[in-house]
Amino acid sequence: MREFLDLLNTGSALEIGAAISAGRLTSLEVTEWYLRRIALYSDGSEGLNCVRSISPAAREQAASADAELAAGLRRSPLHGVPYLLKDNVFTADGAFASAGCRAPAGNAAEVVD
Repeated sequence: MREFLDLLNTGSALEIGAAISAGRLTSLEVTEWYLRRIALYSDGSEGLNCVRSISPAAREQAASADAELAAGLRRSPLHGVPYLLKDNVFTADGAFASAGCRAPAGNAAEVVD
């Protein structure tokens, strides 16, 4: 267990991806672990408030990556590794983007066909 805690605390994305690919961890386990850390350190009145929003599809996407890996589909060395984006990056899923200030509050990217 300590090995996994060290990996998730200090390991690189490639190291975590290798552990997921090898079946030592699942993407969903890693995602859940990071979501718990975000809740522990970012949320609440005493929190760091460093994560402004979390994709509601995070768990679903992790489970999907696990299913793909179980079926032998490995898209890249980072397949199934969760990630954070700074909130000044507009994404196609309509995620919140404020660039760290209140002026553009509520802005979300629109997908245009």
